Amino acid sequence: MTDTTQDTTHFGYRTVAKEEKADLVAEVFHSVAAKYDIMNDMMSMGIHRVWKRFTIDCSGVRRGIVCWI
Repeated sequence: MTDTTQDTTHFGYRTVAKEEKADLVAEVFHSVAAKYDIMNDMMSMGIHRVWKRFTIDCSGVRRGIVCWI
């Protein structure tokens, strides 16, 4: 008798092969990616765009921008 639990993992309410999980996660990501910003706009009432801009500005990705905290 072999132990098959090492070859499987959870994906939502299902048990799937470990090799299959990455593809399933990618499918979910691709199915919501196009509407992700719209969803964030609705849930945060647009404030997520301010957070994103603040984070980019503070990261120093763009030269010459200084973030004062």
